[in-house]
Amino acid sequence: MEPAASKVFSIPLILDLVTLHLAPTDLSQCVLVCRAFWSAFVPYLWKDVHFSNLTRQEGCDFATPPLSESESMAGERRLYYYHSITSIQVVGFLPIWPTLGAAPVFPRLRRFRLLSQDWGDIGAPTSASQALDILETNTTLREIDLSYLNVGQDFVPRFQRTMDHLPVLTQLVLNIRGRLPLLHHLYLLEAGQRLEKLHLSIDTPSRESRALEQQELEVYQDRMSRIKAEMNNIKDLLLKTDFFGLIMTDYLQRCPRLERLTIPTLSTANARTDLSETIRVNCLGLKHLELRSAQMWMTSQAAIISACSPSGDPGDIRSGLESLTIRFGRGLFPSIVIDEVLSHRGTLTSLSIVQSSALPASTLQLIAKECAHLRTLMIRVVFSDAIEIPMNVIQNEQWSCHCLQTFSILFEDRCTEPGRESAMGFLQYMYAQLGTITTLEVLSFQMGLAGWVPLRHMFLNGLEHLFNLRRLRVFGLHKEEASMLDERLVQTMLERWPRLEQLGGLLESPRTKRLSEWVMDKRPDLDLTTLDHG
Repeated sequence: MEPAASKVFSIPLILDLVTLHLAPTDLSQCVLVCRAFWSAFVPYLWKDVHFSNLTRQEGCDFATPPLSESESMAGERRLYYYHSITSIQVVGFLPIWPTLGAAPVFPRLRRFRLLSQDWGDIGAPTSASQALDILETNTTLREIDLSYLNVGQDFVPRFQRTMDHLPVLTQLVLNIRGRLPLLHHLYLLEAGQRLEKLHLSIDTPSRESRALEQQELEVYQDRMSRIKAEMNNIKDLLLKTDFFGLIMTDYLQRCPRLERLTIPTLSTANARTDLSETIRVNCLGLKHLELRSAQMWMTSQAAIISACSPSGDPGDIRSGLESLTIRFGRGLFPSIVIDEVLSHRGTLTSLSIVQSSALPASTLQLIAKECAHLRTLMIRVVFSDAIEIPMNVIQNEQWSCHCLQTFSILFEDRCTEPGRESAMGFLQYMYAQLGTITTLEVLSFQMGLAGWVPLRHMFLNGLEHLFNLRRLRVFGLHKEEASMLDERLVQTMLERWPRLEQLGGLLESPRTKRLSEWVMDKRPDLDLTTLDHG
């Protein structure tokens, strides 16, 4: 029987609200419900599913056929279903693993993801060897994500053997915790050379950190010399480890095909590692850069971004960055970094700036005016009496980012009453500019922690022509001028946005409860949550 085209079917079990109102003695009833649920929906896969712990979310995503079969289905039909499964995702601890390990091989399995949730002291730790057993029996896997695994000294040798059973694997995310020697780090990097994506995060308890001995350094140099650049296929790299400062520069020299680099949150010592020259010389094809570490010096961030710019030399194949994510810490406004960001204005399509100290409005204006090819912009902007907004110049300038599809903005309002006039003037100008970006599909807007939306009628008027909106998340619809949000207005909004899938913000307050109920009745398909607002 030829397997049909499979579709991903998601069954999330959101237990937060349930467990909040249950006494500990009632949790067993929740487990029984979960077992009955799984027995009804996936009898052909797991016969004895239970959860040893109820955490934030536990669930599985399956590429599965229609779930109308009963326990009595024929063996041939059951085999057909095994052929249909292409993706498995497990969130939770592993009492379910013995039955999963005993199941037949899934001949079309491409993706496997385990979020074991055994970080910390709650629940029994996941057996990493059990997870590797599953991987070894499914040799068709192309993508693997093993996260929050506690591992021991025997993990890496076993993992190396497991990799030998996965000839078509291209993507690996490995997020583990344990005391691994430096040599084992290199074994993992060496095993990952043939992959296109390698995200390796090794969390070592700080109390176990120690200085390296000379013999370990000599062994490291010898082993690193065996990792050859011509054998390295990695295009997407993340490395987080206590040995980042030692390893990263050497390993980047062996990644000539690198297109995407993520530098994770690092310790202060590791964040001072200067990677700019290594990137400039060796990573000629780098197009996507993510700097998550707020501990990096601004000069280091600027130097790394600059290293990705075309040099103009003959033979330089760089065109510039296409996507960039930066995290700033508290402190002075990093204009040196923004200058380097704007040097990629010709190629940049995605920009996300996450920072403790927000950028001034003039910087948002500069980005929106200069980066014409942006499709995604996520930014945080501050209004303050001490930060001048030159509206006499800005009001005559037009935004150039008319390809924008996703725009997420959080304003911090630190103005007193005398300083609010220029801030309101900029908001009025920005609302008008937003109305000209007809490609916009996702808009998230928040004004400070209070969430109020000033000049609400101008804000809504600015959105009139955004016919392509799919997700609109506005925080603070209930704060001021709430009388404007009536059924007639919302009905008009829904007619203007025929593609709308999400209208977040109506569930924030009892003041909009009746309106949200009306919307749910008129558009039951509409998502009214504010999740994933960026």
